Amino acid sequence: FEEGAIVFHGISDQGVRRYLGNQKQLPSKVTISQQKDRKGSGRVRLSDFQIADRNGIPQSVLQSGEDYRFVLEYHNPRELHLDDCIGSIGFLDETGRYVLLVRSSFSTQNFTLSRLTGQIICEIKDLNLAEGLYGIALFLACGETEILDFLPHAVDIEVQGGDYFGTGHQGFETNCKTLTRSEWKVT
Repeated sequence: FEEGAIVFHGISDQGVRRYLGNQKQLPSKVTISQQKDRKGSGRVRLSDFQIADRNGIPQSVLQSGEDYRFVLEYHNPRELHLDDCIGSIGFLDETGRYVLLVRSSFSTQNFTLSRLTGQIICEIKDLNLAEGLYGIALFLACGETEILDFLPHAVDIEVQGGDYFGTGHQGFETNCKTLTRSEWKVT
């Protein structure tokens, strides 16, 4: 119900997701510098977060099967020169469990931070998340030993529609959060 009118009629899981989705919409850019729920040494801090499409246009709702740039802005107040830095973005389901994790060290793409401010950009091709709401965890480390900044729940995002399979079928988001193409044969 909204203002006395029925705005949704369906199964309870979908109703809860719709309600939660209306609580936090991702603006085109999220300032995360003031968030208190974070861990790490703080020598470098993540300050802003944005998701853009392949053309650089900020997005507030994502679609499965599309390409996106996840932009993490950082602040390095002492302009430290830090080699072997690791960035990570985790996608969490409604229970707080990771359903997808991308990390620079998985693809041997660690980086150096040395400027006062800058952007760390992670490009995800062919986003394979089913429709639904996801929390985003952001992580920045220096090597495997020092956590610089970790926000276990920086922001919520929504994935709506898309055509990951190229068939119009969007998968079953209540059964599985990630999508994978497959080929089937009978012999």
